[in-house]
Amino acid sequence: MSSNLKKKPPQTVKVQEVLGLVTQIMKRQKKTQREIQKKLGWGQSYISQLVNGEKSLRMDQLFTLLDALEVRPPAFFAELYSLDPPDELARLDEVVQLAQRIQDLRNGLDKVSLRLDHLESAGHSRPTSSA
Repeated sequence: MSSNLKKKPPQTVKVQEVLGLVTQIMKRQKKTQREIQKKLGWGQSYISQLVNGEKSLRMDQLFTLLDALEVRPPAFFAELYSLDPPDELARLDEVVQLAQRIQDLRNGLDKVSLRLDHLESAGHSRPTSSA
């Protein structure tokens, strides 16, 4: 296989680059960390801890931040990856929607697991599935 037919690996970004762009957007919008934290109901220094690497950033938190900044995830990732062509943006929109759906499913599974743990600790046996 010739080298020009090989697919390029996807561009990777670091969490600090993601948070750097969030910070740039906040500056452009003239919004402070305190304003965003207050809007989201997050602790007083939570965004600062994220930016400084003291806390890890989950995908759902990023989407929450973007929502508070009124930035659509596809537009954010397009800027992050410097994408312009419409077909790349359309694919990115699909990937972002899929990532949001996966996060929603994970959250749902976490709730089910917590409920099962609660029932088990209350003396109930875990339900088994029948084939």
